[in-house]
Amino acid sequence: MIKKTFTILCIYFFIVFINACYCPEPQLPYFDFEAINITTDKPNPNHHENGFSFTITFDSIAFLAQNNIQFINNAYALSCEESGDYGLKYGIKEINVYADSIFDASIPSAERLNEFFEVSMHTSAFTPLNEFNDSHDRIYYRSEIRLFSQSVPVDLNRDYNFVIEIIKENNDIVKSEAGPLRWSE
Repeated sequence: MIKKTFTILCIYFFIVFINACYCPEPQLPYFDFEAINITTDKPNPNHHENGFSFTITFDSIAFLAQNNIQFINNAYALSCEESGDYGLKYGIKEINVYADSIFDASIPSAERLNEFFEVSMHTSAFTPLNEFNDSHDRIYYRSEIRLFSQSVPVDLNRDYNFVIEIIKENNDIVKSEAGPLRWSE
């Protein structure tokens, strides 16, 4: 009786494993984006509060063919992958933030404000944006990017518009504008 039960269980798991072998290889496992959407948590941040943040999401997504050969079958994972599951075909090399006027007295207008921002993906842990840009780590996830700053602009009586620029590994540049933001006293 134990032998029959063991044989039936082995046959069952063999069928499950064989069935997983029939996962179609994703034809377009990578994705790329042509635009970004930017939202802000507070359009009127208070300079006494704990900063402000931008959320960046990818837009105009296209699924792309793979750029390398895989020798491992999907059966090992016992699940089928879908288009875009392998991440960005061209990783993000750099993220830059600019303001439309002088944000800090130490930085001229139209210069990067990266030193005032931190970046986060998938976790609540933030990394200084300059460290992210100087590292060789790339983003290979289809999700959102958060930029956070505790800085307050030099002029609280005006609106600030920000341009966020993403440079991909293939040197394509994607930009979008966020704002206007006006700090309240």
